[in-house]
Amino acid sequence: MVNKENNNHNNHNWQEKIDKSVEKSISLQDAYSAYLQYISQLRLLNDATVCAYMTDIQSFFSHTGTYNFSSEDTIYRGIRKYIAHLTQQQKSASTINRILSALRGFFRYLTRMHILKRSPMSDISNVKKNRTLPRVLFTPELKKILALSQNNFFAIRNNAIMEILYSTGMRVHELLSITIYDVVQSDGAIFIQGKNNRYRHVFMGGKAREAIARYLDEREKLLKGKKLPDQEKLFINSKGEILTVRGVQWLVNNIARNRRLAKSVSPHAFRHSFATHMLERGANIRVVQELLGHKRLSTTQIYTHLNVQRLQKVCEKTHPHAKKGGEEKNDQD
Repeated sequence: MVNKENNNHNNHNWQEKIDKSVEKSISLQDAYSAYLQYISQLRLLNDATVCAYMTDIQSFFSHTGTYNFSSEDTIYRGIRKYIAHLTQQQKSASTINRILSALRGFFRYLTRMHILKRSPMSDISNVKKNRTLPRVLFTPELKKILALSQNNFFAIRNNAIMEILYSTGMRVHELLSITIYDVVQSDGAIFIQGKNNRYRHVFMGGKAREAIARYLDEREKLLKGKKLPDQEKLFINSKGEILTVRGVQWLVNNIARNRRLAKSVSPHAFRHSFATHMLERGANIRVVQELLGHKRLSTTQIYTHLNVQRLQKVCEKTHPHAKKGGEEKNDQD
């Protein structure tokens, strides 16, 4: 109870500071700073989300050349032109909608602070997108990519990264937030912070725990051998520095290419595979939703559509009446 009251008091203090820093004649840079404080200190969004929001907002203003808030109509026209520009650049609907979401939050904040009378995003809808099914790794592909090929730091670390991604279904930025204490002091359960400051438990299976144990030994040898300072975060490079999201994306795709997989593989493919294989083996969809950290069940349900599509392909391939105009083989043995 005391902690809750303290948090509410702290949030109130931050809101007062932000309110005092905001004036009617606010500059664009001041607006950035105020909103940055708001989403990081008050809403407590994680660093990756804050960085993504601010990058999208700054890209919009840089492209449109709109540097003041004198006219909602001017900003509205700028948004429409920016959407057209992104479409011409062949940006996906998901990317455009992510940018619109960042702008929507920013202008909503400026409206609440009475900088704008009305949000220019009020009449802007998300871009309609075709629903695409997630790319999943099948069992033979998983065996190929998860095979431990060499006995050195890099191979053992990369294997541990992929094993834990597949075993838990976590996102890359969640993976990189794990500390060494999270795995050393756990029995396979890890408590992580996901999107929008939502926390959940994920669970490492036997193979993931074995891979982590191997990696911890190699990690200790590396740090001691090079006399590097210990690093709290679990996954590091050869210099003892924390891995980046792009670094993990590169190494996963590079491994898939070297193992001659027929498709490009991202770290998120392990998350898709985790969900699909859990549901295929009878897991309750609500349980999978909880493990993935999805706010809405509809987000998780896309994996059930994937299973239906796969079943349909099997039927089309094996049933004698599946193909139009095809002749049924007459077996009377």
